[in-house]
Amino acid sequence: MLKRSVSAALRVLKAQSVGTSAVRISALATQFLVILVLGSILPKDNFGDMMIVFGAYRLISIGVGSGFSNLITYHTSRDPTNYAADIRLLRSISIVSGLICTVIAAFFVIFSQNLSELFSKPGMEEWFVYLAPMLPMGALTLVSSGSLDGQSRITRSVSMYELLPSLLRLPSLLICLLVGSAPSAVGLAMWLPMLVPYIADNRRLLSAEVKGLSPLSKWDLRYSGLLSFNAVAGQHLQGIDILVVGFFFSSAIAADYALASRFAVLFPFFQFIFVRQFAPRLGLLVKQRDWPTINTEMRQLRLIGLLSVCVTVVGIVTFSPMVLDFVGPFSQVVVLVMALAIPALLRGAFTGADAALKMMDKPGLAAFSAVFGLLLILVVPAITQKSFGIISVPLAMYIYAILINTILFFSIKKQHVLITDLQILFISIISQITIAFGVVFYHGSAPPIYSLLGPLLGILALAFLIKRERPALSKDDSHEVHDN
Repeated sequence: MLKRSVSAALRVLKAQSVGTSAVRISALATQFLVILVLGSILPKDNFGDMMIVFGAYRLISIGVGSGFSNLITYHTSRDPTNYAADIRLLRSISIVSGLICTVIAAFFVIFSQNLSELFSKPGMEEWFVYLAPMLPMGALTLVSSGSLDGQSRITRSVSMYELLPSLLRLPSLLICLLVGSAPSAVGLAMWLPMLVPYIADNRRLLSAEVKGLSPLSKWDLRYSGLLSFNAVAGQHLQGIDILVVGFFFSSAIAADYALASRFAVLFPFFQFIFVRQFAPRLGLLVKQRDWPTINTEMRQLRLIGLLSVCVTVVGIVTFSPMVLDFVGPFSQVVVLVMALAIPALLRGAFTGADAALKMMDKPGLAAFSAVFGLLLILVVPAITQKSFGIISVPLAMYIYAILINTILFFSIKKQHVLITDLQILFISIISQITIAFGVVFYHGSAPPIYSLLGPLLGILALAFLIKRERPALSKDDSHEVHDN
């Protein structure tokens, strides 16, 4: 049964650039190792404080950086061979984004004591200072990667700004681990590796052959500003959530959650690849208004998407305790990993919904989705944290997944497109229920074996459905997806 489903999944992965996919997987792996080494270097409470500050700086840099990054991608992609125009625009955007983030970082440094008191965590004060350079550096690297994306140099973009910084951080942090370095050295080891690839890739900004800057219009600033807002509001995992955890819970719990959320980021990894690969095909079908083909291929996408999430959940929930044994006292991470798997399994049943939203020209609904999620992640833990503890954060994500996907289902259904169906929902719900039992009855460092029965049965059921139905993405299909 699994042979057919695995073959279908591999065909989609092969359609994706092999080099880019390999680099992305390597980048995620090295980023994960960095977090594990940090957890080994620092005392648990101090690690939790650092991750809260890191999350705040990361959220702001993603907000500012992604807005301007999309702006430069927008302009550069329309004339990728105009080297001079790209350099002038990159200079202008780098100056603006760098200044904005430097001012914000200075604010955090100046008021670091007040901010740490707001969170009732004195240990955060030093990290506001030591990690401050990460804020402008994070935005600048995103802007530079946007320039490369606009030139379709995706592999170089991922290599320079996702993989290389983590590869440089690892040996630096391992040295800190061996010699027992102070937090200031750890902070330096976190942001300095971002500077090295940035300088190496952006010597072109100093080119004497190209002079001047590119003026930014009101439209440019409005366009990037709206995208920045959406980016911040949409950072529900490893964004807003870590700030909520830091505000309501102790530093030790924040440390547990920081590691668990890093595991949780991996749940939809292959699902995102499938959706990203299918999106151009979906856009073409929407333009042709070929609703029957859209529904057929969207169902195939959901089957493979949910299958990939189930497989990833089983792997991570099974092996995460073994990985954590090498880090330290993080026993509660396992139950958090299981809790964060539940909303991931629900979203797996709606694989492709976000792509349908974008390709069917519904930007207002996409913005509503991001803001609605932001509000729930702020409000639900505030109301339920005394009753459910740290589980209130995954609970907020689950409530959001139920409500927003229900809204999307009925909104998109009006245009004759279905973003889920009963068979796939049933498989997803059975998987969620068994994981939920594992969360409720968790008492040790290893997950209860019955908590994985649902995802395992889901894998078999999805494999059977893929085998029974003619795959929309099979290599002999006339609608085969190609890498654009």
